Amino acid sequence: MSLQHAKGKITIVGEVYAHEGSEFIYIGMSEVCTPCPVCKVCHNLVSGRRYKVISVRDPVHECSVHEGKARTVEVVPALIPARILLPSNASSARNTSFVYYPPCNERCEYVFQCHAPGLVKGQRYIIREIETEEMQLCQSGDVCDGDTSANTQRLSSLHTVPCPVGESRTLVLLELLPDELPRFVSKQE
Repeated sequence: MSLQHAKGKITIVGEVYAHEGSEFIYIGMSEVCTPCPVCKVCHNLVSGRRYKVISVRDPVHECSVHEGKARTVEVVPALIPARILLPSNASSARNTSFVYYPPCNERCEYVFQCHAPGLVKGQRYIIREIETEEMQLCQSGDVCDGDTSANTQRLSSLHTVPCPVGESRTLVLLELLPDELPRFVSKQE
C-alpha cells in the first residue's frame, strides 16, 4: 500500500496546520494537554513522524497549546525530503527500500538535509522519487523546455550540498514502509 492509498488517521491539530496539504512533524504531548477532554484524539500519532493533512473536518476545539482553536483533520504519513547516498546507477533505486542510518556524525551547516526531521534511525523507508536536475529547474520557476544547459551552473550552486566527508548526496522523497511490512531491523555489528 503506497502513501497515495494509505488509510488516514483522525487527529486534532492547531488551525494553522488545518488545511489540505499542510505537513507537520508530531512532537508529542504537552503537560497542559492531560486534562483536555479530546487529549486522546490529539495525541494518537507517533512522535517524531512527519504527517500530511488530507482533509479537514468539523468540529473546532478550544486549545491552550495552539493559542486558540484546533481542528479535526485526517492525516497520512508524509513523504520525507532527504539527501542520501545512492548507488552509481541512481535511477534503479526508485521504489526500493532501505534502512535509514544517519550518514555521519559530522556537524555542518547542511546537517538537517542529510539528517532530515521525521527520519528515524533503524527504520525502513521506500525511495519514492529521486530529484533530477530537470525537476529542480521546473520547481524553481524556470521554463522547462528540455534545454537545461543555461541554468546548470546556477542550479548547481543552489541545490548541491558540500559534504565534509566528501560523499555526494542526492535529494529524494522517502515514504515510511507500510504498516503490514516490518519497519525496524537490528543493525549487525
